[in-house]
Amino acid sequence: MRRKKTKIAIISLTFERKDYIQRSFESLWQRAGMPFDLYVFDDKSGKDVKEYLKEKKKEGKIKKIVWRRKNLNIIQNFADVFKYIPDRYDYYIKWDSDIEALSDNFLVQMVEVAQLPDFGCIVPRIEGIFAPDTSSTVLEGNLEFFNGHAIRAKNSVPYGACIFFSKEIRDYNEKFVVEREELNEDFKLDTRLYQWITDRGKEIIVVEDLSVYHIDGVLGQRRKYWEYFRKRNRWEKLDVQHNDFLKVSKEIGPYKIDRNVYEQLHLVSNKNYKDFKKLVKEFLKDPSILEKAKERAKMLKNKEKKRLVGSRPMFVDLKTVYRITSPMNYPKDSHIPHGESREYAKIPEWAKNNPKLVIEKVEVSKPRKAAR
Repeated sequence: MRRKKTKIAIISLTFERKDYIQRSFESLWQRAGMPFDLYVFDDKSGKDVKEYLKEKKKEGKIKKIVWRRKNLNIIQNFADVFKYIPDRYDYYIKWDSDIEALSDNFLVQMVEVAQLPDFGCIVPRIEGIFAPDTSSTVLEGNLEFFNGHAIRAKNSVPYGACIFFSKEIRDYNEKFVVEREELNEDFKLDTRLYQWITDRGKEIIVVEDLSVYHIDGVLGQRRKYWEYFRKRNRWEKLDVQHNDFLKVSKEIGPYKIDRNVYEQLHLVSNKNYKDFKKLVKEFLKDPSILEKAKERAKMLKNKEKKRLVGSRPMFVDLKTVYRITSPMNYPKDSHIPHGESREYAKIPEWAKNNPKLVIEKVEVSKPRKAAR
C-alpha cells in the first residue's frame, strides 16, 4: 500500500519590498525539502512586485495569487484566505514575506516535530528580531528532545513570522471572518492565532534547531553587531556535546524526553553512545531506571575520587585553543562537517568573521602524573 503524501499549503501576505519577497520565496523553494503549494495574497503592491509574482506564477512556483483591489492591513488581508485555499491540505503555514529560511529540509523537519500528540503549532527560532542585549530572553521553558529535534513547549506568544499549523486552523479562520469589528492592526494577528491554539489545550512548540532570519531586522544588526553574530552560540544550553541527544531521539522514535533525563542517562553511560541509547530505551519501558541511574552515577563518581586520592600527585597542563563549531541550526560551511566542533591553535582564515560558525576561546586541560 502506497503511503499518503503529506500536503502543505504556505500562505504569504505580500506588500511592496520586492527584494525581501524575492529573497524569502527563493529560500523556501531552495530549502523546503518537499513539495508545497504557495498561496500569495498581495495587498495592492506596485508594478515591480506584481511583475515578479506573475512571473513566478507562470513558472509554476506559485499556486495562486489573490490580488487585493484596495490596500488592507495585515489582519484584514489574512481574514478570508481560506476561501481561496482547498481543504485537502494536512498542514498550513503562515509565512511572512520578509523572512528567509536558514535550515535545509525545512518543511520535512517541521512535519517530524508535528508528530507530537499535543502539537498545536510550530515556530522556528527567528533570528534577528532582537538587539544583542535582549536576545538571550527570547526562549524560555525547559528544553526537550523529540524525533531528532530540540524543542520547547511554550504557551505564550513568540513572534509569528513563521507558524506551522494543522488543518484545524481552518475552523479558526471561519470564526475570524465573523468577528470583523476587531480586525485592526492594533489587535495582533499572531496573538489571535496563538490564543486560539492554547484555548484548545494545544501546545505552541518552539523548535530550537530550526531557524529563519527576519530579513528586515537582521541586515542592519549584522552590519552594526557583526562580532556578536560571529561569536554567539544561538543554541544557548544546547551545544555540540548534546548531539547524542538529538541522534538518539531520532533513532528511538517519536518520544519526547526531558533534557535533564537525558543528562542523567548520558552521565551514567560515561558518554558512550551505545550504552546511552540502551539506557534511554530502558527508561521508556521503566522510568524508575532514572533513579537507579543516579545512584550508579554517584557510586562511579565516589569510586573515581578514591582512585585519584590513592594515585601519585596529578598536575594539569592548560592550553588555550579556539573551538570552532558548525551548529545544526546554522547554514552549512564547507570547511567543517555540520554539527561538529573542532579545536585549533589559532583561528583559520576561512573561519574569521564567518557568520556560519561559532568560535569560542577555551582552555583545555590534560592531566599528567608528576615525575618521581
